[in-house]
Amino acid sequence: MDEVKNKRHSRNSMVKQSGFAGLLLVLVVVGLALVMSGATITKKEFAATIRRYRSEHDLTLQELANKIPTTLNTVYRWESEKAVPRNQIIIDRLRALGIIK
Repeated sequence: MDEVKNKRHSRNSMVKQSGFAGLLLVLVVVGLALVMSGATITKKEFAATIRRYRSEHDLTLQELANKIPTTLNTVYRWESEKAVPRNQIIIDRLRALGIIK
């Protein structure tokens, strides 16, 4: 049980480190305002933006999740119009990627 926990923790640490490094390398502008900047965005608009970004950069859900870093399930929920990010750290990383303004 402890071995599984340690592997999971190690994998999560690597994803966070490599995702943040990749995050700094990919600076593009898609053009979008988000809730935390004082503007609002619908789940539908945000989902379309995430899909467009992934398509333009030929990324899988997992690859985008690694860049942010977040989970594959979170990115899936964004694209499925089930959620938008509320966490300021995630929003800041989306801005650094150029996905949102």
